[in-house]
Amino acid sequence: MNDMEYTMSARKKFAWGGLGALTPIVTTFLIVDVDTIIGYLGDVFGEAGNPYLIAGYGLRVLGLFAVGGVWACLHKQEYDPKKLFQLGIVAPAMITATINASNVYNNAHPEHEQMSAVRITLVSSAYAGEKTAGEQRDSSAFDQLIKGFLGQRGK
Repeated sequence: MNDMEYTMSARKKFAWGGLGALTPIVTTFLIVDVDTIIGYLGDVFGEAGNPYLIAGYGLRVLGLFAVGGVWACLHKQEYDPKKLFQLGIVAPAMITATINASNVYNNAHPEHEQMSAVRITLVSSAYAGEKTAGEQRDSSAFDQLIKGFLGQRGK
């Protein structure tokens, strides 16, 4: 069959690109240290579970799927499922690599985490008094959602 005669619906192109977009996430779970994965899953699904981290990570997965699907659909002349899958990997892989690199840097330099983290606020919070050694401020729901989206530890 000639390539010019074959067409594929936008929905199928989007799905193939979206599946390709999930490849970096699966690869991350395959190459990351098992203890790190267990620690992260313990933070997310621990005793009480953290619904904001779960929702944030879910948004990340859906966002990457959407980016991969849109990127595949933008290639109007491409109908081969294998090539659409590969096209779907491109943009999400770059986004995932950037997020993972940021997490590695933040884990190595926790004093810089606030500077490199994504913050969307109009007015910053102020806390009076000094922190004691065992005192830790509870993260807001939005902070936890962002941590889940960025794949950061929940504590």
